[in-house]
Amino acid sequence: MKGEKKGIGIFGLTVLGIALNLLLCAVKFGAGAVSHSVTITADGWNSLTDAGTSAVTMLGLWAAGCGAGRHHPFGHGRLEWILGMLTSASVITIGLELLKSSGSAVYQGQQSQYPGSVFIVLLLSVFIKIWMHFIQKRAGERRQSETLKAVSNDSLADALATSAVLVSALAAEFTS
Repeated sequence: MKGEKKGIGIFGLTVLGIALNLLLCAVKFGAGAVSHSVTITADGWNSLTDAGTSAVTMLGLWAAGCGAGRHHPFGHGRLEWILGMLTSASVITIGLELLKSSGSAVYQGQQSQYPGSVFIVLLLSVFIKIWMHFIQKRAGERRQSETLKAVSNDSLADALATSAVLVSALAAEFTS
């Protein structure tokens, strides 16, 4: 009974992560379109990928919770580790893509315009990702889940990446 409540909590946390990342994706795509910023749009793609990562996390946690069977006499617990590695690989890939698209925009001399609403979107995104980091980290430590810990670290990295976008946007707005 107690394990079921823990499982439901993790399922709810994962669904919350998917919903928040889809919301952040939509808002960042809008902010990227308004500001003509490749970097903000790339950050939106990162949020969309994070929603997919959360779905993979949910699948991994569900599979890891399945008991032993005829073909898997020791259960499916190692699947959670494999999915944790895939989550880490996706974080690295998205980081490299963000670096590539940002470098391309700088090289082409693309000019962006940043209305106040864009700064608000970016700041709220940072706070949401930091909040997600702490709740995912706490759940990962309680369950001793490498997958949740990886997702937690991804949320923190996203907060740092969006902070860098915010600082860059501020610098671009107030300098020539």
